[in-house]
Amino acid sequence: MKNVSFCLLAASLLFASPLSAETKQKIHAETDSEIGEDGSYKDSSDVSSTDRAGTETKTKIREEGSVNSRGAVSSSYKATTSHDPEGMRNKTWSKTERSSTKKPDGGLRAESTARDVDQHGTAHKATKNVKRDVESDGTVETTVTEMEVTDPKGLMNKSSTERKKVTERLPDGTATHKSTVKNNGETVEDPSH
Repeated sequence: MKNVSFCLLAASLLFASPLSAETKQKIHAETDSEIGEDGSYKDSSDVSSTDRAGTETKTKIREEGSVNSRGAVSSSYKATTSHDPEGMRNKTWSKTERSSTKKPDGGLRAESTARDVDQHGTAHKATKNVKRDVESDGTVETTVTEMEVTDPKGLMNKSSTERKKVTERLPDGTATHKSTVKNNGETVEDPSH
């Protein structure tokens, strides 16, 4: 159903407005899906288009999921998009990646990364990592680490901010929290709650 909807969207964009002989709009879309007997899946979509002004846009999406013999569920998602205006030398792009593994005991490993370059050439990157461990006594420790990096064109002007929060929840419901914030590698805050 997802592939049919996607193809209908691409077709509606192509035929939404009249085309003249001098200015053409092109859209090309390909999708593929596989579902395994074990519940695993793989989906892919590729779309490229060129509008009347000559701007070329390309998008690639890949998704996968599986369940291992111990019952852990893993999934991943990757998407890349680029916009390239004709003759402008201001190509922009963005890339998003996510992956996670959920364990039957409630444990979790998850990572996400988003990157892009804007029209001014400034690179941005944001990452988030989540780690949750469940001990045999019921204690749950969760660590969330987030990092943002901005790198404008030029030398020696990169900046970063990292936030880390650790939460330990005991079986009786009580919890402890510890947070740290670092700017450009130096700790600026350590507000332990």
